[in-house]
Amino acid sequence: MEILNRGDDRAMEWLGKTYTQAEMRQVVKQPRRGMWFERTLNYWCKILGVSIPRPVYKRALFNLNPGHSGRYVSENFK
Repeated sequence: MEILNRGDDRAMEWLGKTYTQAEMRQVVKQPRRGMWFERTLNYWCKILGVSIPRPVYKRALFNLNPGHSGRYVSENFK
């Protein structure tokens, strides 16, 4: 999973030789909680034709501020 999320060209080449698209699709279908960058997960869902239920998708995303549910708006920037 980490290669799909952060891998460079060399790592992607190795991944394609080592795993089938079906195996990669399964990893994307069942994403680990808090482990994916949003743009990367979106990319692989489109490339592999995977649809993830919204609650599962949201839990899968890496979040630096998990206690905050919305967008941060400073009083100085309202």
